[in-house]
Amino acid sequence: MNIAALCKASSTHTNKEKLQRDHPAKYAYSVTREGSISLYTSDEPATALAEAWLKKIGRQVDAWCLVEALNDHTVFFMFVSGDDVKKAITCEVNQLDTVLLLRSDRVFLVNLPESTLGQYGDCPTATSLAPLTEAEYAPFDLKPVSTVRWRAVVVGAVLLAMCGGGYALLRPQSLPESPVSPLDPYLAYRTSVSQALSAKEILQNTVALGAYGLLLPTGWPLDTISLQGDNLTLTANRSPLGTQAVIKQWLQQQNALTPFSTVTIDTLTIRIPLSATLSAWRDTIMPVGQSTTRLFDAQTTLGWTVRDVIHTDHRVSTSIQWSLTKTAMLTDIATLIDTVAMQPISISSLTLTPTQPLGRYATELSLAFTGENP
Repeated sequence: MNIAALCKASSTHTNKEKLQRDHPAKYAYSVTREGSISLYTSDEPATALAEAWLKKIGRQVDAWCLVEALNDHTVFFMFVSGDDVKKAITCEVNQLDTVLLLRSDRVFLVNLPESTLGQYGDCPTATSLAPLTEAEYAPFDLKPVSTVRWRAVVVGAVLLAMCGGGYALLRPQSLPESPVSPLDPYLAYRTSVSQALSAKEILQNTVALGAYGLLLPTGWPLDTISLQGDNLTLTANRSPLGTQAVIKQWLQQQNALTPFSTVTIDTLTIRIPLSATLSAWRDTIMPVGQSTTRLFDAQTTLGWTVRDVIHTDHRVSTSIQWSLTKTAMLTDIATLIDTVAMQPISISSLTLTPTQPLGRYATELSLAFTGENP
């Protein structure tokens, strides 16, 4: 039995005919459901296996996935949510989509032991199923795609040219249709965490840069440490008694800062480029509810003020943004790192302004937790 490839697209942006033109194949099977078109294609006789399993398992109230052994190394994997097939692929067992496995409330295994999922952590309990019978998947065989012989196409083109005459030359030419991209329900989530700056890494850099701020020479007091785009920036302003000779000599003693430092008549600027993102979370998604509740409690206990909490729901994920404020020492910021470590928490703004007594900073930062819809 051959298994067809699945392509999905929104039914509001295309139709079955256009989708099939964009994905030509000798055999095809299509179905419209839940606002999207599912097109199964193959160059050999094949079966829309995902549709056969969807019919057999029937309506479920939760999201679920199925893993069926095809041979010693390859499996068929499908994910269903809202009674719609979101993904159907063949892959190796160690290449299963972790995000979708953890997203599922039920996992069905066909010709595979339950220990197969052991490497994927907190997966739901697996249920074993018997393979489909020939009668069960036969209704979902792909049908041959009808084609028009090339001679008829040539004749038709000649007749059209004769009838249209010069009108065809004067009519504005339509732009070529762009191919329809398959729908990936987790594309927005994967993109978001791949671009979001890691709060843990930035806070660690903030503590280090703050330590340098305490060591600045006389006449060059620290003004601010702030997050500016993809740079963590320290600014020190020259006082009336400050000299450039002093600040340049100090920089010569801080070899690690030299490539990132700029000195003008009145200002020292140190810009540390940031590259650490949450890309490690591309294939994993955490629940939002209890995680953020514990997080807010921990940060409040440490003396931080939690405010401006904003929930933003996406297709399969939720982003919770909030602000933290405190007159903090560097040790307070170092302790805050423990609350954001090992969690999908990003940071979008940060400002430290020196205040009295020495070594304290009026601190404000904005964080975001991106996880699974509750």
